[in-house]
Amino acid sequence: MSADAGFRAFADPAAPAPEAAGDPSITFHAGRATTVADHHSRLAGGLQHWVDGTMGFHRHAGGTTVISPNGGRLARHRLTGSGFPERPLTATGRIAGPVAAADHASGGPLHFDEETGQLLLSYHGETFRNGDPSDYYAFIGLAVSDDHGASFEDLGRTITSPLDEHDRYRPRPVDLGSGAFVVRDGWFLAYFQDRGNGPTRRRLSVARARVDDVLAAARDRRTPTFTKYHDGRWDQPGRGGASAELLPDTPWVVWFDTAYVERLDHTLLVYSTSWLVDGVPHWMHMAALSPDGLRWSRPVPLLDAPVTDEIIYLTIDSGGPDQRTITGDSFDVYRTRSTTPYRWDHAWLERVPVCFGPAR
Repeated sequence: MSADAGFRAFADPAAPAPEAAGDPSITFHAGRATTVADHHSRLAGGLQHWVDGTMGFHRHAGGTTVISPNGGRLARHRLTGSGFPERPLTATGRIAGPVAAADHASGGPLHFDEETGQLLLSYHGETFRNGDPSDYYAFIGLAVSDDHGASFEDLGRTITSPLDEHDRYRPRPVDLGSGAFVVRDGWFLAYFQDRGNGPTRRRLSVARARVDDVLAAARDRRTPTFTKYHDGRWDQPGRGGASAELLPDTPWVVWFDTAYVERLDHTLLVYSTSWLVDGVPHWMHMAALSPDGLRWSRPVPLLDAPVTDEIIYLTIDSGGPDQRTITGDSFDVYRTRSTTPYRWDHAWLERVPVCFGPAR
């Protein structure tokens, strides 16, 4: 769904309520959600469509900068002990370069390289057909910053759907999600969807590129090359290639984020799902683990009970130096929560603490 459109995601009428399954050796427990930016504060800071996707936390020199989507633009905050200040450092920043011509380009997940000082941004881009934000073609791109997130320069599209953008007969719209990623064994593993409502629809797929190659491309301001996993091989092009379905038995994945859990040596996936009960949408967060980033445990509910408010646009934060590497036994999930059919009429940002450990 286009971030600018802002209508509540539809529940899947065919999706059953999630079952308590998953890895039997690991249990998750979510604590009480707290509001870290209310509806008034969001609007007062010029954040009309925030947080409209996945956030990136950059911890450097004793402080934390948060890059997050505000509709089709970038918002930038300096995170304090009390949370997000009402006034952001930037509410409507843009990515410089070719992507500036897109109708929507914002993010997103971050990766910082200490040696080069490069900060990489995975962003969600969209082009609108005839200016219609509900008829969009999404793609995943990368941008780079040499000034710790004060500005970003586009490196180009890295992942696109196999559906051709300019095919007048293709399903509409096409969405890929945020391009959430983890770094494992020298590789970027970038996760995406293909919500094209057609034969290539995917709940979760993955593409990869060597970290050294991505950093070299960023240094030279070239577009990094990613390859998609398909049919047991990493041989499909990131732009336009086919991809494998990694969650074949999961009915409905709305928005997600990923992180690496160091003590388990597993990748963590957290996502939102929804289903209808007597015509009323019910929402839940689910969690799954993977030893290799490809094979996933059966997802398990993260919350004790579903909620009827929309809860999407998830971000995982480890709370440590690297947002996407969880070194302890807990992490935070940030989410956008709303109560109205047009979500931005009443939306706020929440943080949910989550702990995990061996099943007793």
